[in-house]
Amino acid sequence: MRRVRRVCLWAALWGAVVAGFGACVVGGSGNEQECKADTDCTAPRKCLGGYCRDLTQSNTEKSDVEQQGEARLDGDPNESTSQEPITPTDAPSESITPTETPAETTDPEQSVNPEESASVEIGPTDASPDESNPTEATIERLPTELLPEDGGWPQDAEPIVETTPEPACSGSQVLCGNVCVSLQTSPQHCGGCGKSCCVGQICSAGQCALACPAGQSACSRENGCPFCVDISRDTNHCGVCNRSCGSGQVCVSGRCACSSGTLCNGVCVDLQTNRDNCGGCGKKCASGQVCSNGVCQLGCPMSAPLCGTGASASCCSNTCCSGVCANLQTNDAHCGACGTACSGGMTCQSGMCRCPSGQTSCNGVCVSTSQNNAHCGGCNVACGASQTCSSGQCVCIAGYSSCSGVCVNLTSDNNHCGGCGLRCPLVAPCSAGACKCINTLRTLCGSTCVDLQSSASHCGACGNACLGGRICSGGACVCPTGTQLCGAVCTDLTTTANCGTCGNACGTGQSCVGGVCTCPTGQTFCGGACVNTSTNNAHCGVCGNACAAGSNCESGACKCTDTTKTYCSGACVNVQTDDSNCGTCGKKCTFEQICTLGICKCNGPICKGVCCFEGSCASGFCVPL
Repeated sequence: MRRVRRVCLWAALWGAVVAGFGACVVGGSGNEQECKADTDCTAPRKCLGGYCRDLTQSNTEKSDVEQQGEARLDGDPNESTSQEPITPTDAPSESITPTETPAETTDPEQSVNPEESASVEIGPTDASPDESNPTEATIERLPTELLPEDGGWPQDAEPIVETTPEPACSGSQVLCGNVCVSLQTSPQHCGGCGKSCCVGQICSAGQCALACPAGQSACSRENGCPFCVDISRDTNHCGVCNRSCGSGQVCVSGRCACSSGTLCNGVCVDLQTNRDNCGGCGKKCASGQVCSNGVCQLGCPMSAPLCGTGASASCCSNTCCSGVCANLQTNDAHCGACGTACSGGMTCQSGMCRCPSGQTSCNGVCVSTSQNNAHCGGCNVACGASQTCSSGQCVCIAGYSSCSGVCVNLTSDNNHCGGCGLRCPLVAPCSAGACKCINTLRTLCGSTCVDLQSSASHCGACGNACLGGRICSGGACVCPTGTQLCGAVCTDLTTTANCGTCGNACGTGQSCVGGVCTCPTGQTFCGGACVNTSTNNAHCGVCGNACAAGSNCESGACKCTDTTKTYCSGACVNVQTDDSNCGTCGKKCTFEQICTLGICKCNGPICKGVCCFEGSCASGFCVPL
C-alpha cells in the first residue's frame, strides 16, 4: 500500500500523471481492491494503477484526470490540449512551503523539499464541466519517512502502465481483436473469433456456407474448403461429388458415358468390333471368331489375346501395338499410332486425343473454361482473390463487390464501407457496412463522434440542430415540460386557446384543466357544447344518440311518452302486436306468424303440428284458401 501511495505522490509532484492514467488515490480508501491484472477484478471493473477501477462510472463520479483523458479521446482529433509535457528533473531545485491556501503546481521547474513532507490529492472540484483549466492539486504535508532519501523516484515503485478501455460492442456484436463484429455474418469471424471462412464462402447464422451459381453444386477439397462444380458434366464429379468417370468417358447429365463407343462394365468399347461385347455388352464371340459390324463371325485367327508380327497372329482390322491388338481410332494408349497415349483427361476420338465435349485443353489438361478459376473464359486467364469463375467470367464471390476491378467486402472494408470509395475515419472503423464509432454510445457526424441523445447541434441525427428554444433530450428536440412548439415558439398549453395542443381551443362552456378541455361536473362535450346526457333529447346517454318523436330522454335513456309502447331501435312500438319486436325489442316473428299479445303465433290453423299459413286444415292436410 505504501509503495502505491508513494508512486502516486511522486507522479503528482513531478507532473507525470497525464490523461488516460486514471486518478492516483492517496493511501487507498479502504474499500478499493488491490490487483495485478484484470482477472483479479469483478466485471465491469478493470485493474488500473494497482486497484480495481469501475470504467463505466459516469463523468460526475470520475476524477478530473479521467474526464480529461476521455475528453481527449472523444473530442476532435485535430484539437490539442493547452497542457505542455512536463519532464521530471533528477532532483528538486527549490522547496515549496505548504500554506493554508491550495496552490497550483503546474510549473515543471518547481520541486518539493524532501525535509518538508507533503501529499497530493487529486479529485473533483467545483469547476464547471465546460471549464478547460485542469483540476488544481492540493499539496498537504507528507510524512518524512515516505520520501526517498535521494529525492528521486522510489526504487520499489512499480511503473504505471497506461491502459485503454476496450470498446463496448452493441447488440449481438462481440469484440474480436479491436473490432466489433457479428459472429453470425462476419466471414473472418464466423461462429467465433478467428474462425474464417474459405474463399468464396459467406457467413450465415454463424456457419460458413457457399453460394454456388445456378446449376452448380458445392464439393469439398482435401483441405475441407468447398468449391462450386457442375456435377452434370464434370468428369471428376459426375452426378455426385468425387465420383470420377473412367478413361475415355465423359459426364453427360450427371451420368458417365463414353465419348465414343458404348460403356460395358465400366469400359468404353466399340460394339461393332469388340469380341467380348460384339453387338451388345457381354456378347462374347467364340474362339476363332471376330466381331465385324457387331456380328460374331469367322475371320482371322484370334485364339490368343496377344499378337505378334506374323500373319497368323494379326489383329485383322486393328493394329498390333507392343504385342496388344489396339483400335487406333479409339484406344487411349495407342491413339492414331502405336504408343501415342492420351493424357490430361483427353480421350481418343477418331484417332486423335481430344477433350470431352465442353472442355478445353489448357497446358495439356482438359478443363472447363466456364468455371475454372485458373482458366476462366480461356487458357491461363486466372481469376483474382475473392473471385470465382462463372460462365467464363471472373466475378466476385458472394458477399463481395467489385470496386475499381477489386473485390472487397463492403461490410468491413474501411476504404469501401457500405459502398465503393466510402472511407471511414480512424475513430470509426467499418462494421456491418457502416462507419461506427469505437465508443458505441456515440455516432459519427462528419469526422467527429457525438452523442445524438444530448447534442443540441446533432440531436437524434447528424446536423439536426434544435431551434426555437428547444432542448435535446433522448435524441429529440423538445420544448420544456408544460410547453409545446407552436409554429416556431414553445407555447404554454394550459389556456383555452391552446389547451393541451397547439390551436386546440375549448368549446362553449369548457375550461382548460391540466391541458384538457373539460366540461362542468355532470355534463359531456357533445356537438361543440357541454350538455347533460341524462336529459338531452339530442344526446341521450351518449353524444349523438337522439331520441325519436314521441319519446324523451330520462336518466340517459329514450323513453316513450305513450306508456303502452316500448322504445326499440329508435322508434316507439307496441311489443304486444309488433311482428318485428314481439314481446321484446328485436324479437321477430317468422313469415307465417303474427304477434299476438307479445307472442309469435301461427297466422292460421295448425294441422297435425304444421302451421297452415293463410289456409285451412282438411283431413289432416293444409289446404290453401
